[in-house]
Amino acid sequence: MTPTERHNRATRRQAFGAAVEEYDKARPSYPGEAVDWSLGQPTDQLKVVEVGAGTGKLTRVLLDLGHDVIAVEPDGTMLERLRNNLGHHPQLDTHLGTAEDLPVPDGTADAVIAGQAFHWFEPGLALPEMERVLVDDGTAAAIWNTRDDSERWVAEMGRILGESTSGGATGRNVVDEVAFGSGFTAVESAQFRHTQHLNRHAVHALALSRSYTIGMRESEKEAMLTALDDLLRPNFTTDDEIRLPYIVECFRALRLSRP
Repeated sequence: MTPTERHNRATRRQAFGAAVEEYDKARPSYPGEAVDWSLGQPTDQLKVVEVGAGTGKLTRVLLDLGHDVIAVEPDGTMLERLRNNLGHHPQLDTHLGTAEDLPVPDGTADAVIAGQAFHWFEPGLALPEMERVLVDDGTAAAIWNTRDDSERWVAEMGRILGESTSGGATGRNVVDEVAFGSGFTAVESAQFRHTQHLNRHAVHALALSRSYTIGMRESEKEAMLTALDDLLRPNFTTDDEIRLPYIVECFRALRLSRP
């Protein structure tokens, strides 16, 4: 990665707070069965560190499943929205922090999970941190919602948004693309499906919540939204909803026991 590419990536990584309203309104949640699988220990109440927690989409699912959650988020605006969304939940602790310097003691977490965030981490710093905070045999997990572009109109939506039509924004479709390092077992993967129901305004918000659209000029945003409306108009009336299909891609590995 060149210095310019690294700078651009760092800028996009920190961009989401500028679109907190759109992100919170339109980003999808995660099905409980996908989160259960990712944690690897669905029947237990776990101490889970969630890294890159955003506005709390995954956090809420973790809490609903009965886990104790330490939510870590690098953007103060996003973290404030998470706290407003979830209130003073007795099983939630929140911290401003990064994957590369987790504000969590050594060997105290049963699981570390990242929802829609693992691809932003600096692996050389973040993976040792995940290993550090986990107990022996604890689970490291990464999970993504990717739009199901096997449906032609969804693939066309990705083209309008400037994304690849092979795997959505993250491009995380094969297990070899996710690795947790030598301190972990081999990576396992699984896929789940769910559907998000969005009205026209929420579709706009979803488009405007992407890291690469946040920095667009207003004229570019308007052109993108017009193209989306043209694509989706046959399926919409003023307040109708559209069904947007997702594939939930899940990856997990266990921390190897300490010597």
